[in-house]
Amino acid sequence: VVLVTGSTSGLGRGLIEKLLERGARTTVTGRKKEKVDEVVRELAVRFGSDRILGHAGDLTEPPAIASLVTKTLEAFGRIDGVVANLGSGRGRSGWAVGEQEWGRMMAINFDAARRLVEATIPHLRTEAGASIVLISSIASLWASGAPLTYTVSKAALNAYAKGLSIECAKMGVRVNVVSPGNVLTEGGTWDEKQQEDAEGVSRMLEREVPMKRFAKPAEIAEVVAFLLSEESSFMTGAQIVVDGGQTRRIL
Repeated sequence: VVLVTGSTSGLGRGLIEKLLERGARTTVTGRKKEKVDEVVRELAVRFGSDRILGHAGDLTEPPAIASLVTKTLEAFGRIDGVVANLGSGRGRSGWAVGEQEWGRMMAINFDAARRLVEATIPHLRTEAGASIVLISSIASLWASGAPLTYTVSKAALNAYAKGLSIECAKMGVRVNVVSPGNVLTEGGTWDEKQQEDAEGVSRMLEREVPMKRFAKPAEIAEVVAFLLSEESSFMTGAQIVVDGGQTRRIL
């Protein structure tokens, strides 16, 4: 049983589908109940309704996280893995963005993941090799031009995972980070940018990404699935970059 946040669209939807293909039972989460119900119906046709739970709520609010964990346990009786995918790249740059903007981005990109971890760790089936995967970004690793509030909030997630992995090792829980590069998803940021300036986006890929293309959600999902599996049983505290070579400047 794997709980995945931010999973009604984009990368999160890709993660859910990959895990279901691997035989897992999963919880689909999102803010809007209508969207959650729609995704659950679509996935149930392919994978069966008994393997999918839907939960709608604002996971930047602690009560919503508590409800998510409780309902997952009631439905499936256990939690083996957690993927903290909830996040937003729509931040702002500049030294004076203000308390409200900093608080908003930290709440979405860091605090929601931290609270999810704190709520689920007591229930993880450690004897089966429980695993936590936090979804970060290559923007956390270098001054890439991404919004400052986004960069810092994701960097905080990286540091948290490193320290948490040490604390959790004694309990038999592994903690790792996946930092994707540019992922193309329907309706996502890069999809919008392509529609606005296809030539500019093409030039960016040619210049910045050695593989000269976007990542597909399924390619990121494969790495996450590996980290959740027993095949990665000796991996913890790691940060896996999946970016087509974009961070080649970092040694």
